[in-house]
Amino acid sequence: MRTIQFINERYSQLVFVMAAFLLMIGICFWYIGLTVRQHIDNNGNELIFSAQVQVNSMLNDAEGMLHLLEFAVPDNADSAESLQTLNTIIQRFHHWGQLQKPAFVVFCYVDGHYIDGERWVPPADYDPKNRPWYTGAMTKDNGKINYTRPYMSFASGKMIISLTQKLTAPDGKIRGVIGCDILIDEIAEYLQSIRVANRANICLFDQDVRVIISPNPLLLDKLSSEIGDAEAKLAEKMIGAKADTTGRCLSAYSYVGYDGVKRILYSNELSNGWYICSLIPTEHYYAEERTIRIVIGSVGLILMTALSLILIRINKAKDVAEERERSKSVFLAKMSHEIRTPMNTISGMSELILRSGSDLTPQMHNYASNIKHACASLLSIINDILDFSKIESGHFQIASEKYPVSSSVNNLINMIRPRIREKALDFFVFIDSRIPNNLIGDTNRIRQILLNLLSNAAKYTNTGSVTLSIDVFKKEKNKVTLQFTVTDTGTGVKEEEQSRLFDEFVQLDQKGNWGKEGTGLGLAITKNLVQLMGGEISFFSVYGKGSTFTVRVPQEIEYDIPFAVVPEPDSQPLLVYEPRLNYVQPLTETLDNLNVLYRIASDKTKLAKIINQLPYKYILLPAYAHESVAAVLAESITDAKIVLLADSAGIVQGSKVHTLLQPVYSLPIANLLNDVADVYETVEEEELRVQFRAPAARVLVVDDIAINLNVTEGLLLMYEMQMDFAESGAAAVELVQQKDYDIVFMDHMMPGMDGIEASVKIRQLPGEKYQKLPIIALTANAVSGMKDTFLQNGLNDFISKPIEMSKLNAVLLRWLPKEKQEKRQEVRKSAGAAAGAVVPNVMVPGLDVQTGLKMAGGSYARYIQMLNMLQTEAVRKTADVRESAAAGDWKTYTVYVHGLKGLLANLGAAALSQRAAALESAGKENDAAIITQHTESFLAELEQLRKEVAAFLQSVEVER
Repeated sequence: MRTIQFINERYSQLVFVMAAFLLMIGICFWYIGLTVRQHIDNNGNELIFSAQVQVNSMLNDAEGMLHLLEFAVPDNADSAESLQTLNTIIQRFHHWGQLQKPAFVVFCYVDGHYIDGERWVPPADYDPKNRPWYTGAMTKDNGKINYTRPYMSFASGKMIISLTQKLTAPDGKIRGVIGCDILIDEIAEYLQSIRVANRANICLFDQDVRVIISPNPLLLDKLSSEIGDAEAKLAEKMIGAKADTTGRCLSAYSYVGYDGVKRILYSNELSNGWYICSLIPTEHYYAEERTIRIVIGSVGLILMTALSLILIRINKAKDVAEERERSKSVFLAKMSHEIRTPMNTISGMSELILRSGSDLTPQMHNYASNIKHACASLLSIINDILDFSKIESGHFQIASEKYPVSSSVNNLINMIRPRIREKALDFFVFIDSRIPNNLIGDTNRIRQILLNLLSNAAKYTNTGSVTLSIDVFKKEKNKVTLQFTVTDTGTGVKEEEQSRLFDEFVQLDQKGNWGKEGTGLGLAITKNLVQLMGGEISFFSVYGKGSTFTVRVPQEIEYDIPFAVVPEPDSQPLLVYEPRLNYVQPLTETLDNLNVLYRIASDKTKLAKIINQLPYKYILLPAYAHESVAAVLAESITDAKIVLLADSAGIVQGSKVHTLLQPVYSLPIANLLNDVADVYETVEEEELRVQFRAPAARVLVVDDIAINLNVTEGLLLMYEMQMDFAESGAAAVELVQQKDYDIVFMDHMMPGMDGIEASVKIRQLPGEKYQKLPIIALTANAVSGMKDTFLQNGLNDFISKPIEMSKLNAVLLRWLPKEKQEKRQEVRKSAGAAAGAVVPNVMVPGLDVQTGLKMAGGSYARYIQMLNMLQTEAVRKTADVRESAAAGDWKTYTVYVHGLKGLLANLGAAALSQRAAALESAGKENDAAIITQHTESFLAELEQLRKEVAAFLQSVEVER
């Protein structure tokens, strides 16, 4: 009963399988029939070809003998001596002809004398000129051989075919005919020995498609009359059956014979114009095919029955397995929820304990920190188990989405940099600048793979370095295989344990790695992810010296735009001062890859020697070595800008310098030389040179962070423009319709309608002015490729955050109407200096006050105003971040932490701004594990900074 019920439930499925199987059998029938017929055709053609070769050989022997005889006949046969010579020659050739298969009877009629090889003497009334062999030869040109129709021999009374040739004297006089007779019975006897199948025969037709020979005399008679009726049709078919280059027949002809039997006729043309053919009854032709089809049909029915039974059993087992898998998934999801709920409570309570500040003893602080760290580790383990479960059950999906490599790499480095820095390891990155930047694939899974490998490298490396390399392994028209290499100088893997490296729940060298956290799932998940994407992973390791992991993953190319490009690399030479040899190689490899002209100085002596040799655009040196080479730089005459390679985003005070964060790879250097992105610049409290004022100009500043609006307002004050402000994209669209603006500064990432969406809406408004209105993007995501994104979506230009005065000035000069720019000759001091304000030398833990003052346009009062605004913004944004994280709304979460990143950068909280950047990257990648692990600690640091600022503001109020 259960089986019947199952069949009823799976009825449509079974019908489909049976229909598909029947279709397959039908295709097999057709294919096998075609194959068998081709096989029979090949056999028929092989037979015809073999017979053709034999008959051609016989005829060629006869023709060759006639050509030899032509030259052997004496010039005249008038004398008795010459006549005797001719007779001897004929006898010799006749003897040779008798040895052939079939035998030849040689004769001649020369100068009025008839000589026969069998010594037959013709009667008195015998006139050779009336015989078919003579008349046929006379119709041919000299040297041409004539083939007669079958006729009865006058001498023997048997049916023969004669091959004759006209004999001509040198003066052109016809002397007679030489020839040979072939007995038809002998040819028929040879052809009768050849069979294709039962009741199959070989026949000969002449060039007029008339029957010459048939092994069956009755068939010969019938065929003669039959072919006489359909001569034209048979002639057309047989003459049309031309041979290929090997002489084989290419086609066959089917017809109904005299006895009502349908036959297949194969034919081919002989060298003398005759046709040789085989006649096969159709029933024998198809007999083998029918037998094979019956066998296949029987076997097919048996297999279909067996397949149906197997299908029933497989479906039963599948249903059981799916039910078990569903139960397992539900259990894991429920357990994950049940575990996460108390873990979040524990983590939150430990966070509250850590915030209680001075009330904690060092021991209690340590206890709370350990609890928080344990919670983060446990959540990471849960995430690994869930990922592994999805992969194991086949529910893990690989996405196919467009993504820029530059953003993915930038986010990855921001996320892994703190982990590597915690262990005081060197971190090197090399990325081939020729990698296509716009790809299609699963960037989240690639990031997960690299994070696993880099985290492992950091975990098992105590001293030395971790290196990430990204190259092109193979590139085709629209596909590229990326090669990711992660190398460390850590503990390595013992040779005897390397075979188990990718096994699940395995931790190798437990004694040597005692105390290292983890489930043993990271590399197993990594290998599975690589294979799911159609890639491969390999590794090389030497115990005690380190490991190298290589991953190759194919990706589709959306646009073949290089990852990083310096348009004129030879025109922008760089000078690199780097005393640390291990830092020199990765830096020079990157510069070589970009084709940038550079010089390397490994000590101060060499630096002083080469610093004035070229017109360097930038001088790159480690941040720690800045003071040690200050004298050399001061004594030089170079106009090069100084770029410090720093391990953190802290700004070096008191110098006109740029700062690039380590690790430095191709993209930051290209952006540096191309004057975009990822460069922090500081200036001393000095006069800010403003080239013009624009009191008639009206600008709109759009940003969802009040402090950012305040910062931009401070920077724009010195231009004396009319300013309006909007805190959302929707509000900006409304204001643009109400007032005529000369320029709009549009923040990129905002909750609700972001800057790009708002710009598209503005461009869609009716009226030419909305098409021409300059819209300038304000963004902290100034990686390579973002400018193209802005331009493609209706924006005109962009300025990276934190806003640099020089770039702001250049944008205003470029986009404000020239008639509204009023030139002025005076030098305007910063807002603070102009007001005569004295900027105190204040210190606030967690803040670089000088950077904040710069962002406030040099106004101490405005900076204090910005710090006051932090009190409300921090509380509001903290609630927003927590709410979006709890809801799993990563898009909104990303927008909020992005806003905090800019807010903190404007205040001078560079380190905390970098933490916000890392969380922003995690939000973009939907990395719940990173967000869960680091959000609360980030918000705790933000709250601590708010308290420090509150204390500072209170002291300022007291002093007043």
